[in-house]
Amino acid sequence: MKRNGLTLIELLSALSITAILILGVAPALFQFLAAQRLTNASLTLSNALATARATAVHQQRTVTLWNVDGDWSSGMEIFLDTNSNGSRDNGEERLRAIGALSPVVVSGNYWLKSYVAYRRDGSAKSAGNAFQAGTFTLCSTGRNEARQLILSRGGRVRRASTQLETCP
Repeated sequence: MKRNGLTLIELLSALSITAILILGVAPALFQFLAAQRLTNASLTLSNALATARATAVHQQRTVTLWNVDGDWSSGMEIFLDTNSNGSRDNGEERLRAIGALSPVVVSGNYWLKSYVAYRRDGSAKSAGNAFQAGTFTLCSTGRNEARQLILSRGGRVRRASTQLETCP
């Protein structure tokens, strides 16, 4: 006689093996996804900085990348900064908007709290015309792994990995 289907014992055995496998793989999967979000956010910010710098050199004008509401994680804009003050005023052309980087927390040190302004030669300079260099730190809440983007005096960005005690 031909059987169609499974017995209750076979079904429960298959479900218990599947549950054990899922419980073993889930933490690693969540760690992997968190690391990918962190890498994606650092690449997005790095590309935004590179785009602003390349545009400043190409157009021979000051181009600024700024966090619109004081938080780098919630989004940014690249714009032509005609008065070189580091904030977008009426009449200054927005070139590109970059969406939120959440759930990643992004913070800039003192020199990079709100903007990065690139001059015609590709160097980063503050509103007071001093060179602008510093570090962006990107981390996920609840994790101690972080990425850093380090802005050099000449305006170039390099990436680094680091460990934090807690994510700010």
